[in-house]
Amino acid sequence: MLKLSVLDDDPQMIEQYENIIPEWFKKNNLNGELVIATTSHTKFLEEIKSNTSNVCIIDINLKDNVNGMYIAEQIRKSHSTIEIIFVTGCLDFIQRAFEVRAYQFIQKPDMKLLEETIVKLANEKESLNQDHVEIKCNSEIYFIPINDINFIERLKRRTILHARTGDFVTYEGLEDLASRIGSKKIKRCHRSVFVNSDKIYCIDLKRKIITLQDSTTCDIGPKFFSDFHSTERIKSI
Repeated sequence: MLKLSVLDDDPQMIEQYENIIPEWFKKNNLNGELVIATTSHTKFLEEIKSNTSNVCIIDINLKDNVNGMYIAEQIRKSHSTIEIIFVTGCLDFIQRAFEVRAYQFIQKPDMKLLEETIVKLANEKESLNQDHVEIKCNSEIYFIPINDINFIERLKRRTILHARTGDFVTYEGLEDLASRIGSKKIKRCHRSVFVNSDKIYCIDLKRKIITLQDSTTCDIGPKFFSDFHSTERIKSI
């Protein structure tokens, strides 16, 4: 799953990112989230330190006492695997971008190239995804094949992974577990439920209910109904 954080000194660009990035995720059927889009480098770095992001989009020429290259260097000191994409009108730092192992250097305002870069990066991460997930249940750790997962739900303080081989209960957060699985087939249908789209047998659009191949049913929440209500969306799941 892509978790993007954006730093740019232009409030209008921030607003554009907030609108267009979720559209790109939906348009290209990507499993992604815009974690933060901000003009504040301190808020940006605080979010990175919380380990909630795996991709950074950074402008270099910031209206502040630091520039985007310095921010990237600080990120690299503690986060070696985060992908860094520079989107900037300042071309003087292209060589230094290689020094911080930037994934891409994009000249503003080439948003088409940025979209293509995000899609390419998402596909690369998807191809590297593990074929199983480790889940800790009390003192035991189970290795569950992703293809065996039927659905995951949150009940009170527990997350339950329902699989072909049984039910596995953990105190790990629902979103955290789904993010670790990192597969586009694990799709959210309700605020407390993710389903494996490969296991869907029927979608009742009138009653807003998903029936899985093992006859289990899951409700579709209003917020997520648009991801399931049309034939084209269902085919892309």
